Amino acid sequence: MTFQALKLPASKPGFLSFTESPIAVATAAAATTTTSPPSALRDRRDALVEALGEQLPEADFVVPEGGYFLWLTLAEDVDSVALLGAAAEEGVAFVAGPDFLLEGGANALRLSFASVPAERVAEGVGRIARALDGLRAGRAAA
Repeated sequence: MTFQALKLPASKPGFLSFTESPIAVATAAAATTTTSPPSALRDRRDALVEALGEQLPEADFVVPEGGYFLWLTLAEDVDSVALLGAAAEEGVAFVAGPDFLLEGGANALRLSFASVPAERVAEGVGRIARALDGLRAGRAAA
């Protein structure tokens, strides 16, 4: 198995990252919100679940009861590594499924909802949806 490094412009204005580490996001959540971190995380998780239902209805996932991440599976035709590259072009990042598994996960993504403010989550999911539409359109044209 090989891992592909993707340089992400995390400091670029408007860039949304669904890839943050739990320690960084917990610290950020505590420092940047007036609500308690568990409440802020719940709000962000709920915003992500709602946005996925509206913008990526094909996504299959279990709503996490806690934690910082949501694991989702897309249709079999989706290559999450290719989607990551297209999503970076849209200004959003996630971790592709194969980075977590020895086999499989080609159509899976891990999204961290902890670092993205609830009011911006739908924008990030929309960017992933546009990237997915672009990948599929490119395949259809080929």
